[in-house]
Amino acid sequence: MLKYLLVLDRHERPLTFNPTRTVEFPEIDARVYLEGEDFVVENYFEGYFENGVLQFLHPVDGPRTFAAKSLEEWLGLLDGFDGFVSGFSCAGELTVFRDFIGLIPVFAGGRPVAATNVAAEALRRNLAPLKPGTILSLSTEKKKTLHLRPTEKTDVHMFVEVLSDAVSKFCPRNTAVFFSGGIDSLIIAKIMSDRGLRPLLLTAGVAGSKDFAAAEKAVHFLGLDHEKIFVDEGAVRAALAMLEKVLGGMNVMDSAIGAARAILSRRAAELGRYAAVLGQGADEIFGGYSKYEKTYVELGYDGLADDLERDLNFLGYSGLVRDFTAIRMGGAYPIPLYLTKNVLEHGLGVPVSLKVASVEGKIVRKHFLRMVCRELGLGEFADTAKKALQYGSGIEKMVRKLR
Repeated sequence: MLKYLLVLDRHERPLTFNPTRTVEFPEIDARVYLEGEDFVVENYFEGYFENGVLQFLHPVDGPRTFAAKSLEEWLGLLDGFDGFVSGFSCAGELTVFRDFIGLIPVFAGGRPVAATNVAAEALRRNLAPLKPGTILSLSTEKKKTLHLRPTEKTDVHMFVEVLSDAVSKFCPRNTAVFFSGGIDSLIIAKIMSDRGLRPLLLTAGVAGSKDFAAAEKAVHFLGLDHEKIFVDEGAVRAALAMLEKVLGGMNVMDSAIGAARAILSRRAAELGRYAAVLGQGADEIFGGYSKYEKTYVELGYDGLADDLERDLNFLGYSGLVRDFTAIRMGGAYPIPLYLTKNVLEHGLGVPVSLKVASVEGKIVRKHFLRMVCRELGLGEFADTAKKALQYGSGIEKMVRKLR
């Protein structure tokens, strides 16, 4: 991953990485330190551009770069864009920006002013994550906001079409899917297969893990290529050592998830499958976590709606920072299809009563996605219950043992 630190004080230098390049911006008396090489592959760009640094996941046939000189121009460019982007520009105003959901991290602020995409650097400098959907002038402190536009949606077939369109728009042919055998990744893999793509399904775990068993059953049904990545303590220890330099200290859950993402990403990159599709966001959008059952029982749908909104907003401050960084450090780049703009707007428009529902006296999480499974001919998997990645893979136990 290309790391950067933008500073307005010439005496400042990176505290957590060793720069290999320096670019001066004399018109605003700024300097950017860079470590690593530009990365341009398929529909992802990461590097220096004209007057700034850009990390940019765009549609396969979409625009290859952005350039603007004012907050208004940036708003015009980004408001209608359904990919993911973050970075800064020193053309005209000194501007930092982050996409509507916050897939790609950027931290900014401080005195003296600085901006970086490295969480550990931000922690050392007390820089806050830029709020998702924000375009901020560091010169004037004025900002513009990108807005999502969900409307009520209940049609399962329409959602399948929207998700299928996202597959066609964002997935190159040579793609990997981080595949646990749960319904989130299963739906994506099935739609990709129906669209004529042949993604490689990758599953990470310890020997005998529940994720391997779930993935094998689903792969047999799909008929797609699949590789199991057997994880040992050495691989987890190495992944954590790499990630902690960039993300700082992590709790057990974040360590396990981050290590799994990095290990999967490294294998995908080794195989030339730089585009890594994952089901990130489905739990927050469609009510997948077990805690939502308790909220539903105690607070009803109003309380559940508040929980879902809060957890989705929090993604850009924590989960996506972890996952994006881990995957890029592994060598691939993430494509979270459930968080692409049209899919997210549709998902947010699904009534909460279709996300967590009482069916024949039993509370069913992700009820709407289970309906999607049946729509896609995956009925035998629609009622699958699966543990979260860190537990189903067995990596969480390994992390606890290493701590």
